[in-house]
Amino acid sequence: MKRFIFSTVLAAALSGNTFPSAGEIPPPRTPYVASVPQYADWTMRLVPSTDATKEKEPALSPGTPVLVQTTRTLGIRHRVTTYASGYRLESWQSGVAALNDLDESDVTVADMSQVEAFDMSIQNVFTETAWVNISNFQGIAQIDKVNYYHYVNGSEEAWINIETMLPSFYKKGELMYRFQFNPAPTAMLVLPPKYQAGLDKFNRMMDRRARLAKEIK
Repeated sequence: MKRFIFSTVLAAALSGNTFPSAGEIPPPRTPYVASVPQYADWTMRLVPSTDATKEKEPALSPGTPVLVQTTRTLGIRHRVTTYASGYRLESWQSGVAALNDLDESDVTVADMSQVEAFDMSIQNVFTETAWVNISNFQGIAQIDKVNYYHYVNGSEEAWINIETMLPSFYKKGELMYRFQFNPAPTAMLVLPPKYQAGLDKFNRMMDRRARLAKEIK
């Protein structure tokens, strides 16, 4: 059974990294990963194994993401996550409101401002590599003649393209993902009606909360 871990070609490249001399490439400087553009579209796809020597690989957990598709226009972000089971979870974020369609009939809304350490600037961050910084920098890796800054944080690894400062590969445990950046959208995202209804309800609740807080003062 084919297991979705990094391919033997990529594995060979990563295990056989060549390291340019220190004088050729400067060490990383902040920001260690480029910000998400205001208009952007990208995917993060699980790379399948091509290792024919492993005959009986255990199947992926049904809850393992195999494809994450994300589009952002200004303050709205749309994400569709496909899991190994085939289940697709659609989510939207508008400002501090995170909207999820869990059962295809109702939309749940979470107030992200109530999440510890939430910052609106998180919309400008690739969440899979938000941990990348100089303290977990491991060195410079070269894969297929492309240079990357390589970072490790426990079971997580990231390879950041030195030219673009965008993430190219992300590894968690045995699972390797490849980033692909697509042409930026040219039109604003528009929330579908049921998500807009959920957002309107959320905004009314926030308005009531603000009025009550003002009255208490």
